[in-house]
Amino acid sequence: MAHKGIHSRGYLPHWDFGGSVQAVTFRLADSVPNQLVKEWRKELEERLSHTDSSVSRKAEAELHQRISHFEDDGHGSCLLSKTEHAEVVQDALFKGHGVDYKLIEWCIMPNHVHVLIGLRSEVALGEIIKRWKGGSAVLINRREGRTGSVWMADYHDRYIRNLDHLLNAKAYIRNNPVKAGLCVKAEDWVYSSAGTNWSAEFIPPVEADTGGMNSALPVSGTSLSGHLHLRCECRADGVPVISEQSFRAPIHLSKSHLDQGCLVQSIVNPTAGFFDGDRLESNVHVAPGAKLVLSTPSASRVYRARSGKAAASIQKFRVEENASLEWIPEAFIPHAGARYAQKTEIALHPSASLLFFDWIAPGRVAMGEVFAYEELRWELDLTLDETLIARERYSLRPDDHSLEALTAKFPAAHYLSVYAAGEMTKNWPAVALDALNGDDVYLGHGPLTGGVHVIRALCRDSLSARKLIETLRPLLYASADLTPPNLGRIFC
Repeated sequence: MAHKGIHSRGYLPHWDFGGSVQAVTFRLADSVPNQLVKEWRKELEERLSHTDSSVSRKAEAELHQRISHFEDDGHGSCLLSKTEHAEVVQDALFKGHGVDYKLIEWCIMPNHVHVLIGLRSEVALGEIIKRWKGGSAVLINRREGRTGSVWMADYHDRYIRNLDHLLNAKAYIRNNPVKAGLCVKAEDWVYSSAGTNWSAEFIPPVEADTGGMNSALPVSGTSLSGHLHLRCECRADGVPVISEQSFRAPIHLSKSHLDQGCLVQSIVNPTAGFFDGDRLESNVHVAPGAKLVLSTPSASRVYRARSGKAAASIQKFRVEENASLEWIPEAFIPHAGARYAQKTEIALHPSASLLFFDWIAPGRVAMGEVFAYEELRWELDLTLDETLIARERYSLRPDDHSLEALTAKFPAAHYLSVYAAGEMTKNWPAVALDALNGDDVYLGHGPLTGGVHVIRALCRDSLSARKLIETLRPLLYASADLTPPNLGRIFC
């Protein structure tokens, strides 16, 4: 069975790549009552659905923490506390070791199981877990003289991101019985890798790029090298479709939808963000007559650089005759100590239309990190009919004068940039844009060669930045006598 990449069965998102390392948890059916999980979700509902991805992620982490604490307290039937049942599960884990996967660590708790495995290239993660659960359920039910579900329908998996993550996952699994108060030393817990004195390491191989989702994750040390290739064109009936696509971690495409004659495609980074040394190359081509909207459902983050090597994103957008592209990402949030470089090339046909947003946050303001990153380097070239119309080159560092303009108006300013071309500028709303200036927004705009317009704005905080985008987008569409396509969960 082929690996499925990043997918969902309707419950939890799953990673499934050959050559990756995965931390997996699967639970007995009665380990955590469904009603209790529903109550927790209801309690955390406002934060779970918050538009600020940092808030929603913390709420999701809190939910998983509650589930883990509840499990460790030993609720439910705890069938796995019986030696004969724990042996069944352990035998199931051993069965595929060295054939379908490498078993690195495991721990069989009374009501759930933690496993750390290195996937090989042939068998999908979901198929492996199906074998573990299916075979063990039959034997456990037979020994208990019962029928019905033994395991919860779904499972939780976590892609192991780098060496630090691997070591943390190993330590968590080995120490889980100690943390739950079931033993004094990890080695005392019989049905675990620690209790069997197990020793297995797995480093994901770097395989040749096959150009699709089934290629191995290109982990090199602690870095990822990913790509996005996307082509949007019109079918014979004029409906825009994705005709070509290829992507690899740290990027993923979710399901697209049509609205207002545009194809709306969401781009996801499911690995939490960019780490030092990560590299992403994106190439987006909008064919003649096609209309494409690209958005991101959560903020893009770049984390503290430990190796000294900057994360990098190289973006190329090509928009053909009578085609249109809107690029509207969520905020870019650099963490303290982060190093990041972004290079963007936008090539427009003279009849093409464009609406291109960028939103740079000063950092994790709620954590006290305001312009605490090490360095951001930003480059952008916009050409119209191969003629250079706009060029940006700047490097932002807290230790020199480069932040003076950003902080002159607001000490923790969010920076917004918008390029517009084609249909989006035919009735430029200059007066309405000027009126957006106020106590929380400092905005300017102007024309460039070839009918291209640019907007720059400083906003007091994230709320004022979001409010401005939610005002700008429909305003610019309305000035072009168009209705903005619905993006779903990000903006209106």
